[in-house]
Amino acid sequence: MKELILHIPEWFILLSAFIWGLVWGSFFNVCIYRIPRKESIIYPPSHCPVCGHRLKWYDNIPLVSYILLKGKCRYCGAKISMRYPIVEFVTGIISILIALKSETVPEFFIYFFFFGCLLVISAIDWDTYTIPDELSLPLLGVGLILLFLHLLKTSPIQGIAGALIGGGIPLLISFVYEKVKKIDYPALGGGDIKILTATGVFLGLYGILFTLIIGSFLGIVIGYPLTIKTGKRVEEEELQEVRYIPFGPFIAGGAFLTYLIGVDKLVHLLLF
Repeated sequence: MKELILHIPEWFILLSAFIWGLVWGSFFNVCIYRIPRKESIIYPPSHCPVCGHRLKWYDNIPLVSYILLKGKCRYCGAKISMRYPIVEFVTGIISILIALKSETVPEFFIYFFFFGCLLVISAIDWDTYTIPDELSLPLLGVGLILLFLHLLKTSPIQGIAGALIGGGIPLLISFVYEKVKKIDYPALGGGDIKILTATGVFLGLYGILFTLIIGSFLGIVIGYPLTIKTGKRVEEEELQEVRYIPFGPFIAGGAFLTYLIGVDKLVHLLLF
């Protein structure tokens, strides 16, 4: 953060960013587990999903509690999913990278919010093949508000153009795919289109184009082999098995790489 108080050592800023990410990563785990189940993310307080015992504060220290408890519930011994420490650690790393990229404190919080939402969306999409409107629509709404308050790195014109392209291209692809293949299910789900629209608002026209390019590449190179290896698939009504790639994680990955590398550098790499 180039415009932070100059007397604060960079290592302290980055350590603070990492701890900030760990804490929010713990909350993101709650969202990932509860939102698809239509449960409140506030009440009841954190508890073991197996025995229902309410967790103490020292059972909820990000990363530390998992290590000390050896990955098991203190009260019933049930195994705790590795996803919990992974999400916490990844959120901490994301927080550090955004801190390094950000020029101001507000920019850090804005883009941490954005990519934090994408992280939660990615995990839910990978598990359920759905992207809840409870996340995608507020993300789009907040993005539009920030855009017209001139708090994003892109201009309102670029942001609106990005939203139109982000939502329009996938919508067109899905429409053509359905007509050519003569099928009733889309190439991209409505949730994918909504978060691409929101991503266009946050990253602008060129940002969403690179997000689509990088996200599609990641989906082909990483996503499809993973669906084959893990056997992830959905069953259609006519009992035809169709392999389906949850595109949310790769949209998020493409957006984050675009943000970190920067549009100018990506254009330079593309041209030269």
